[in-house]
Amino acid sequence: MFFAPSHTFDENTLVALKEESDIRIISDTIANDVYFENGFYFIPQQSGRVRKLPFKVCTFCYHPNMMKDEDFEELEIFLKGRHSNFASVQDMKLKERPISNFDRILHASICKKADKNMKKIMFYINAIHGGGAERVMVNLAKYFSENGYDTTLVTSFRDTWEYPLAATVRRLTLEEVEIKQSRIKRNFSRIKKLRDLCKSEKPDILVSFMEEPNFRTILATRGLTCKTLVSVRNDPNKEYAGKLGWFVGKILLPMADGCVFQTSDAQKWFPKRLQKKSRIIYNAVKEEFYQVDRTPVRGEIVTCGRLAEQKNHRLLIDAFAEVQKIYPFATLKIYGEGVLREKLQNQIESLNLNEKVFLMGATNDVAKALQTADLFVLSSDYEGMPNALMERWRPAYRVSLQIVLVVGQGSYLERMLPINWFRAMILHNCRKRFVKF
Repeated sequence: MFFAPSHTFDENTLVALKEESDIRIISDTIANDVYFENGFYFIPQQSGRVRKLPFKVCTFCYHPNMMKDEDFEELEIFLKGRHSNFASVQDMKLKERPISNFDRILHASICKKADKNMKKIMFYINAIHGGGAERVMVNLAKYFSENGYDTTLVTSFRDTWEYPLAATVRRLTLEEVEIKQSRIKRNFSRIKKLRDLCKSEKPDILVSFMEEPNFRTILATRGLTCKTLVSVRNDPNKEYAGKLGWFVGKILLPMADGCVFQTSDAQKWFPKRLQKKSRIIYNAVKEEFYQVDRTPVRGEIVTCGRLAEQKNHRLLIDAFAEVQKIYPFATLKIYGEGVLREKLQNQIESLNLNEKVFLMGATNDVAKALQTADLFVLSSDYEGMPNALMERWRPAYRVSLQIVLVVGQGSYLERMLPINWFRAMILHNCRKRFVKF
C-alpha cells in the first residue's frame, strides 16, 4: 500500500509506482467510496481526525507530533466504540468501480476550499550552499511544508553544491546562474524578478534571510498584500556597516511586518519600531550532535564554515603554520565550500602545508566530521549565532573537545591584544591539548 507524500499522487508518481513496484492501492483521495482509475484502487481519506462521516469507506490521517492530549483521548474513545466497523485492506473486496460524477464534484469542491485555506509561505535567500543561515532556511522550509503549508523556497541563483531540499518544498530561482553585473544593476534586477514572483505566486508571507535579500524583500513587496518577515543572521555592526547599510538597517528594515533576531545585542542595534515587532529565536541544534561518539586523533584541528572572507580561514592557515613548527604531527581540516577555495589552496601550497592542511569540501554530516577532532577553531571576523560553534559545544561534554572561539582581524578584541594574539591563542590551546596524550 502506498501513502502519497504531501497528499499528492500525480501522473509521474503513478507511472513510477507501476514501473518500479507492485503497489496498486493508494490511500489519499476524496470520494464517497473506493474507486478504480489508471490501474489503481483509491481509498478515500476525508478527515484529519476520527469522526463519523456519511461515506461508505474512508481512512483518517493523524500527525502524532501535532496531537494534543484530548486528541489521543478522542481517538481512543472512537476506536473502542467503533472497532467492529474497521476493516483490513486485505479483507476488502475491491471492485473496479469508476469514480462517479458525485465523487468528482465532492473532490473538486473540497480541494478548492482546502487550497483557498492553505497558507502559502515563501522563503527567500541568495543561495542554499555552505552557510548556517542557508541550512536553517532549508530546515524551516521542510518543517512548514510538512505541517500543512504551501511552501516555496526562492534563491537568487543555483549553485553546483547545495543543501538537499525536501521534496515537499517547491524550488524557484530568480536566475539559473549568478549574473555578473554591478551590485546596483544586480539588485534592481532581482528586486523586479522577486516582485514578479510575488505577484504570480501570491504568498501570504515572504520570509527572507541576510542583508541583501532582506532589503530586496522590503522593496519588492511595496503595495502588495503579502506580509514580510525579515531575519538578521549576522552581527549588524558588520552586515549593515557604512551609509548604505545604515539606511537599510535603520530605514528599510523597520518597514517589514516582523523581524527575527538571534541575540538581544543584535536586536538593540535596530530602531525601537522594529524591535517592537520582533522576536529573538536562537538557532536550534539537532539532537544528533549531542549523541556523537568521539574518538579524537591527536593533533587534528577542525573548522567548519563557507570559504568566504567573513570566516577568515587565511588567518587560521597562517596561525597553523606556526603550530606546525612546534607540533609537526598536527593537521588542519577545513570543511566548507566557497569563492575563496582557489586562494586558500594557493596559500596552503605557498606555506608548504599540502600534506597538513586539507580543504575537505562541503559536508552534510557535520557530526561525523567532528568525530576525530582534537581541537575546534572558529576564526570568523564576526558572527551572528554560529551553528558551527553550537554544534560542537555539547559533544565536548562527552569526550573532551577543546574549542577556540576567535573574533578575527579588525575586531574590538584584537585591538586590545598583541598583533599575534590569534597565533598565541591557538598555540596556547595546542600546548594544553596535545600534551595530554
